[in-house]
Amino acid sequence: MDHGLLSRWHRFRVALLKTITVAFDPRLSLEASGLTYYTLLSLVPVLAFIFGIAKGFGLEEFVSEQIRHGFSEHEQVATLLLQFSQTLLG
Repeated sequence: MDHGLLSRWHRFRVALLKTITVAFDPRLSLEASGLTYYTLLSLVPVLAFIFGIAKGFGLEEFVSEQIRHGFSEHEQVATLLLQFSQTLLG
């Protein structure tokens, strides 16, 4: 039997077992929720920073349009992000 083939098969089995173990881990949804939460929380200050710079160059409306375009399928999210970032700027 070819040792390279056996080694490849063994690596595949180990990778498959790890994937299944992680997929059925009960902490997976908790960790995914935490990642989503921190990502959304970090978006507002970053957007406020971008708006602060854009306002100095007169590009505030352009940045706003780009955000709305990027979130075109989720208009409520875009609106909330824009409102929160504008509120943070004062």
